[in-house]
Amino acid sequence: TSGLIALAVGRLLARLLPFRQRPLFNPDLHLHFASSSLRAAGLTDFSSFPSDHAMLWVAIAMGILLVWRVVGALVMLYVVLVICLPRAYLGYHYPTDLIAGAAIGVVITWLMTRDAVRKRTAEPALRLMVRFPGAAAAFTFLVCFELVTQFDDLLRLAHSVVHGMI
Repeated sequence: TSGLIALAVGRLLARLLPFRQRPLFNPDLHLHFASSSLRAAGLTDFSSFPSDHAMLWVAIAMGILLVWRVVGALVMLYVVLVICLPRAYLGYHYPTDLIAGAAIGVVITWLMTRDAVRKRTAEPALRLMVRFPGAAAAFTFLVCFELVTQFDDLLRLAHSVVHGMI
């Protein structure tokens, strides 16, 4: 749940906060990134701050860390080395975008694991999972798939529907 909330908060903040151009597209930096040929990757319209990748995956790693420290620490290391650092190296984010996204992900997971919040969110979801196990399994699969793709296909569909209606 914290991963979904982190991703939603990240997308919302990217839309509400002032637009921040990605380092890859900022000519004032006079830097050359390994991914400079990816200018048409669809990143020009998304604000660099905060990193929704860092927010999502650090939130998930933090959840694992709270349950199982050793595995959680390994997952957190993986997130930093394999997900976050390459995004800075390729010019997709400034380091501060990643740090802010990671911090927000940690805070969201910490808040979601407080007893009062967990009782209000987890218990109803668990009751539904027990009552409808097949539907819960299918829904969980779809959520995991969408988390991996950062809900990009659903966002494109929603964008098409909204712009098709105008």
